[in-house]
Amino acid sequence: AMTLHTIDAELQERLSHGLHRIVWGVGLRTHHYEIQNDPSGFLGFEPANNNLLLANLFAQDTIVLARNLDLTLGLKIERATYAGWSPLPDLRLAWRAADDALVWASASRAIRTPTPFDHDVFEVVPGAIMLTGNPNFRSEKVNAFEIGYRAQPSDELSYSASVFYNLYDDLRTVELRPGPPGVLVLQWDNQMRGAAWGFEAWAKWQATSWWRLSPGVRLLRKRLEYKPGASAIVGTQEAGNDPSHQWLLNSSMDLNENLSFDTILRHVGALPNPGLEGYEELSASVNQRIGEHLDVSLSGFNLLHDGHRETPSGEVIGRSVIAQARWRF
Repeated sequence: AMTLHTIDAELQERLSHGLHRIVWGVGLRTHHYEIQNDPSGFLGFEPANNNLLLANLFAQDTIVLARNLDLTLGLKIERATYAGWSPLPDLRLAWRAADDALVWASASRAIRTPTPFDHDVFEVVPGAIMLTGNPNFRSEKVNAFEIGYRAQPSDELSYSASVFYNLYDDLRTVELRPGPPGVLVLQWDNQMRGAAWGFEAWAKWQATSWWRLSPGVRLLRKRLEYKPGASAIVGTQEAGNDPSHQWLLNSSMDLNENLSFDTILRHVGALPNPGLEGYEELSASVNQRIGEHLDVSLSGFNLLHDGHRETPSGEVIGRSVIAQARWRF
């Protein structure tokens, strides 16, 4: 069990000067947590309570380079308890190729700062295994690049497509460390790097005055590797087991001014390692407004199969139906 107290404050200001649109600000978030460690001593945190700080200073300037061309320059400087100060730059270029079309490109840097689970955790199985946090654990880092196109050729149709390429470094790994004979001693570290790339697209189509369709698709490929000197005691799948493709189709029908019928058909591709077959599922809901104050609905989820798993070791997710009534005052 854990008790967490959070204080969050932010100050932001927007300014305009000539061709510049500026946003700047500061933010501060503090957490005080207390964890009740496992009484058996097998799993816990040391220390079991602490104060965490996350502070940032940021500024962004959108510059009008031409009538149809904007350049955005941004920088956030962030400080976290376990990570110190980190600069996070952002660069975006947007070109309005036509009144109804936009082309953009971006480059940015982001991090996942260490948490108590990376820094302070311990797990002990007497005489067999011991896992400890790493006081020198570094932030996981990504440099993200994207190019995209968005258009609305008519009132009934809009669509967007983009390609992305992400470079990762200092991803979390589990490393083998020297220990007592017969005991496997493990510790978190940052011994993985790699890249991910892919394609995303979506559209919105007002097929008729009462029927809207919204398809979407995502393709993903990854290449991860251990750094020289890594223990590599498990495969690179410890950094994520992701499907190579996903798609969905949303349908929304306004059958009359008080009755609507919505469906979502989705497909998730197979997981590579540990392996899991891909699946398709359907959700649907009927919503009826009765008078000015009452709405009733009937919704069904995972309607195509008796059940499916979304992770290899996860529970089977079965069909479910929810009836709901809502009264508005």
